[in-house]
Order: sequence, then C-alpha cells, then structure tokens
Amino acid sequence: MNYLLNISIVIIFLANQSNAILCIGCTSDGGNNPYCEGEFSLTAPTDKYVITNCSAVMTHCYVQYIDEKTTGGMARWNRNCCNMNNENDSSCRGVEHDLVEGIYEKWTKRCTTDLCNTVNPEGGSGGDGEGGGVIIADGKNSAGFVSGYPMAMVGSLLFSWILCI
Repeated sequence: MNYLLNISIVIIFLANQSNAILCIGCTSDGGNNPYCEGEFSLTAPTDKYVITNCSAVMTHCYVQYIDEKTTGGMARWNRNCCNMNNENDSSCRGVEHDLVEGIYEKWTKRCTTDLCNTVNPEGGSGGDGEGGGVIIADGKNSAGFVSGYPMAMVGSLLFSWILCI
C-alpha cells in the first residue's frame, strides 16, 4: 500500500509542476542590453536573458517598453512573468498603451504560451506573435484547476483503486 501512496504523491507533484509557463526574462535600461529591446530573438547571447520557469501563480508572460520623458527619453525594456490574478501586478493588469504627457509613454503586451513575449509591444502584432490583437478578460483562470492538482488527485486515486482490485 505504501508503494501506491508513493506513486500517487509523485503523480500529483508532476502534474502540479506542468502548469508553469516559460517566459523570456531580461531588462534594458537606457540601452544597456540591446538584445532585450524591440523584437527579441532566442539567438541572443545567453548571458543577455534568462528563460524563466514561472510559478503556477504567474499566469502570463509580458513585454513592456517605457519611454521616460523626464530622463530625456530614456528607454526601459522589461520581459518576464506576471500574475493576471493579482490586482496589484501592473505588468499584467495595466493598459496596453499609457501616455502621461511630458512624463512617460508605455507599451505592454501580455501572452499565455511558452516563450511568447518576444514581440515589440509598440507594434500592432499580438503577444502570441501570430498577428492581431490580444484580448485579456479579467477573472479566474480555471486552466490550473482542470489540468493541475485536482485532476492529478482523481487520476491518482483511480489508478490506486484499479491496482487494489
């Protein structure tokens, strides 16, 4: 019986880990990492970015470009994970284009597939690199519920029950 319990725990652990999204992680402030700016390419030197295995809580990847007018137009680029379910996560929940006259202009794109945050947020293509716009609806993401822990638990219990018969 301990053998079945160990198998069940391993299945639950592995299924729960599969919910994470992979995102490009890099920054460029004032041009100090040109590989992170504009359209991103995975052919960039590997010391200029990381591939972040985001936690299951982080629901999206994002790319953000900020043109800071108060610093003479200094450009800031950020790519990483964000959490749409956190109302304080402005990288995920903010508007796609924001302009505060004389202060800054900011463009942000979000996406939900692995390594999707390679786009230039100033452009017209969506965050998935397929063209078109990105529509983000607030609300609970139920994908983790269907594919994560509860489904693994049911599958594990069913597997244990079948072996015991």
